[in-house]
Amino acid sequence: THPGHFLGMVPEGALKPAFRKRLRGLEETVSAFILYAASDGHCEALEGTNLLLGRSAAAGSSWNSELAARPLFVTASSVGGQETVPSGWVAICPARWQETAAWSGAGRDRREPDYRELKERVAADLLERIRRQAPEVGEGARAVAVATPLTLRDFAGSPAGGLYGVKPKVGQYNPQPAVRIPGLYLTGQATAAPGVLGAAISAFLTCGHLFGHDFLRKEVLACR
Repeated sequence: THPGHFLGMVPEGALKPAFRKRLRGLEETVSAFILYAASDGHCEALEGTNLLLGRSAAAGSSWNSELAARPLFVTASSVGGQETVPSGWVAICPARWQETAAWSGAGRDRREPDYRELKERVAADLLERIRRQAPEVGEGARAVAVATPLTLRDFAGSPAGGLYGVKPKVGQYNPQPAVRIPGLYLTGQATAAPGVLGAAISAFLTCGHLFGHDFLRKEVLACR
């Protein structure tokens, strides 16, 4: 989750005001619209591989929405192979927090009908795009659910729906494991680097603080 959530877990005076301000101002990684789809047949095109779709070449056509200009990542969500169990796939399309910010103040069960209409429109647009650009994946598929930046905020704990926590970028100093509170360390993919590798790197840095960085490096070199 975003390190900014850490601020609500510690006493007000436990951290310097400048450090608190820096944690609150950390920029997140990009958010997304995520389409979950099911298909009655096994999709061989996604067997052992993923699909990256670039901008649609059909610019100006009646079906071509603004979402068609964004890159699209499609991956299988089940192995399939059993006739009684539908196969499925997941499509991830970059999105901005501002696209759903208008509904961010309401709880999940109290959002306006136009928020549901947005999700239905996103599902229809992405499904239609995949049917046209990758018919071997889209044909016979049906939308099951859609996630938005708000979904990622509500269920993954990212304040602006970031997919991978805090953004690694030039000019932004992401937090290190050690803080002013003895025995407490910030660890996870939202600090040192994004993703699974980022979580492992962050854990390595934290272990260095616990056992000594030189000791840890010697242990690693001994395993070469």
